[in-house]
Amino acid sequence: MTILITGATGNVAAGAVDRLIDAGLPVRLLVRDRAKAERRFMGRDVEIATADIGDPKALDAAFSAIDTVFVALGSSLEQVDLENALIDGAARAGSRHVVKLSTLGVAHDSVASVPRWHAAIEDHLAGAPIPVKTVLRPSTYSANLLAAAPSIAKTSMWSGMAGQGRVSLIDTRDVSEAAFSVLSNDDFAGRTWTLTGPEAMTYSDVAAVLSDVLGRKIQYVAIDEDALLTRLQTAGLPAWFIDLAVGLDAAVAGGVMSVVTEEFEELTGHRPLPIREFIHRHASAFGQ
Repeated sequence: MTILITGATGNVAAGAVDRLIDAGLPVRLLVRDRAKAERRFMGRDVEIATADIGDPKALDAAFSAIDTVFVALGSSLEQVDLENALIDGAARAGSRHVVKLSTLGVAHDSVASVPRWHAAIEDHLAGAPIPVKTVLRPSTYSANLLAAAPSIAKTSMWSGMAGQGRVSLIDTRDVSEAAFSVLSNDDFAGRTWTLTGPEAMTYSDVAAVLSDVLGRKIQYVAIDEDALLTRLQTAGLPAWFIDLAVGLDAAVAGGVMSVVTEEFEELTGHRPLPIREFIHRHASAFGQ
């Protein structure tokens, strides 16, 4: 039976798609932008379906003959409604297995918006009439550092309100590999997996690694919430994204993202990518 991938052009889902295709498994992508999906998977043996997630009839057609669904949309104000609609579509279609990409620190009372959204979606999944349910809860992505890369390249510093909170940064490619494992192997299905990097570090620790790799002094400067809000507002970012970014730093400061597990290794047979190797791979972005 075919595996349906939502959010298929996002970093995590796209990486999982590549692995599924390489393994010879039948894959259908559910996308809103067919042209973007065709560019990303040009020359690959993959079926592409387009549908408005808010249209149940269109979803029912896309879910036809689907055994397993990967729910992996990007963060947005509509994420709860959209992912719940996908879960409902899987239930109507009689799909056997739903894999939900969530986040570390899921809680209805989280200081950050994203864990609150995922808590609502996980609740909806728990109550859905779907036989097998698997949840992936990755820590903060190493790729989030790339948002600071222009500042690091230009000024050799970046700032935030995470303070001395620790975070177990994980590479998106590792999360893609973990997703592939649970999508392709029923031995891993039906439980919640907490996915983290190999160690929990403060951003000052990360700055020290950046300094060593890049060969110049890099600093992480701790600022308060008002200063961060002013900086993000000056950059013209939308209010919901500012709330997301501030909440993520607050979660790190509060120790929510400091968990370290060996569950990625249990899924894949190897350890996750250390932050040093991530920085080496992206050194040019940081101004090397």
